[in-house]
Amino acid sequence: MPMTIQNFFDCIIKNKRYISFLVAIAIVLCALAINLAHSTTAKVIIKFVGEDAENGLTENGMNIDPHEMSSALVIKNAAMTLGYEEINVEPIRRNMTITPITSTAEKEKYASWIENFSDYEKTEEEKKSPIYYAVSLKTTENTDYARNMLYSIVHQYREYYTKKYTYHYDITALDPDVTIQHDYYDTIEVLKDKIDSHISYLNNIISSDFDYRSYKTGYSLKDLTDKYKLLKESDLAVLEQMVLENQLSKNYSQLINNLRYKLVKTEQLMNLNEQYAVTAKELMDVYSKKNREYLWDRFSNEENQGDQVREEITRDDEYAQYQTTYDQLMTDYVEYRTDYENANIDKNRYEKVISAFEEGMHKNIENYEIEKSLSNLCDRFNSISSLSKEVIGEYNNYRESQSVVAVSGVIVESSANSFFYFTICIILALAVGILTSVAKEMYFILIRKTENNTEKEA
Repeated sequence: MPMTIQNFFDCIIKNKRYISFLVAIAIVLCALAINLAHSTTAKVIIKFVGEDAENGLTENGMNIDPHEMSSALVIKNAAMTLGYEEINVEPIRRNMTITPITSTAEKEKYASWIENFSDYEKTEEEKKSPIYYAVSLKTTENTDYARNMLYSIVHQYREYYTKKYTYHYDITALDPDVTIQHDYYDTIEVLKDKIDSHISYLNNIISSDFDYRSYKTGYSLKDLTDKYKLLKESDLAVLEQMVLENQLSKNYSQLINNLRYKLVKTEQLMNLNEQYAVTAKELMDVYSKKNREYLWDRFSNEENQGDQVREEITRDDEYAQYQTTYDQLMTDYVEYRTDYENANIDKNRYEKVISAFEEGMHKNIENYEIEKSLSNLCDRFNSISSLSKEVIGEYNNYRESQSVVAVSGVIVESSANSFFYFTICIILALAVGILTSVAKEMYFILIRKTENNTEKEA
């Protein structure tokens, strides 16, 4: 007896639990397989925008190395920013790919150079370095993790690049207990050194780039240097004069020993720089003597003339924008002489300070008002330092955007279409369940038909 449509649907309804069980098993197995084989790839394109980026150079003249983005330090900082304190960075580093993107025009130009091999050596120097790079991160985690991790890595790399290759400077505050840990004059010295250091940092940024003004605080870098100078040249100078005139010291013997130690170190520094300056001057004299010999006249070949010392000194026809050996010697000599004179100034200052304290009563003299004034000055300094950190933080963010930029958003691609695979698994489970149910039902129908035939024959 053949199976009718009614028998078919009755068969499905009869075996619905069996079919449902197969579908459930298929869904579970499919989910496990997707989790094991699934991978997510996040992609972004970055661009180096420095003036010398096309020449493969950073802002301070070093070679650009985009693979630093996959360094353990950058990835570790990126993971910690996202809250992953204990994470193995090695799998992330291995699954990062950084690929240079060279323009079609540059490829065609380079191919042309290869064809004309006679000009290859000359034109090879003109070859532009890639400034665009495709960065991808492959992971078995979900799409949010892949997107956030790659975004954080790019951000941390920009910060790393700025610190290493551009104009990043650190501003540090004073220890809250500096007035307790040090004598009055020592505290003044520490504060003066800190102020000079911060002024130097800020002036380096201004001279190397420009006078950045904060859009949040309204202060420029020059405004901050003025605040430091006012603190140093007004209240701090007055306190220093009061300490020296009244020979105020909480620990007289220790203060004198510290000052004498600094005096000895300064004298040693003077002697060392004086010796360096003499050596540089002697080498400069040797070069000058060679220059007066006019050795190049002995050669008719211009190529040999270029090897003579005079070319490194006179540059007859045009200005050479490179630093020669003679230039370096002159630079060294000026630096050594400058350090010598600065050390001499410090030496005379230490001698005067020691003399001023030795003219006093040679005993410990504490002064509450001086200590309170010093503490207030340290608080004011820390307040300016905090403001400086905020302004420089903004400046560094600006510099990051001027060095490395992401020219595309982070795109995330999944290797597996979950909906498609679940649909296929459910359809296959239904097909298997229905076919086995129908086969079983047909088997029973065939048995019943055989039994009926046997009964009729009997």
